[in-house]
Amino acid sequence: MKYLDKITKSEEGLSFEQELAKYLTWPGGGYPGYVKAELFQGLENSPKSAESAKKLEPYMIEEAWPTFTHTAEENRVLASTGADIEKYALEMRDKFISGDVPFSEWDKYVDTIEKMGLEEYMKIKEQALERYEKN
Repeated sequence: MKYLDKITKSEEGLSFEQELAKYLTWPGGGYPGYVKAELFQGLENSPKSAESAKKLEPYMIEEAWPTFTHTAEENRVLASTGADIEKYALEMRDKFISGDVPFSEWDKYVDTIEKMGLEEYMKIKEQALERYEKN
């Protein structure tokens, strides 16, 4: 990726990171984020990329959330139960996609994840979302 002078030579005298932060969702890199043609030069400006982006547009997320903040108690639960749930969900996602586990096992998966404490996990995530939306 090649950044334009607008980013690399800030008119305000800002550092590269400070200028970049004005244009990216998460300036440290990583996605989700958007790369805009008027700010960057590269393959993302090619006609094929633009065509692909149009096809994906109906499936784009409406709002990108940052990592939520949690209370000390919520973090305690997330470090144990939450970590187990997230690991299990990712492993099973991959197994369902690859066909290692058939979709006929879906109800068993749901039952297992509920027994792991999904209700408490979801309550914690909902509370964090509510706090985020208040700010």
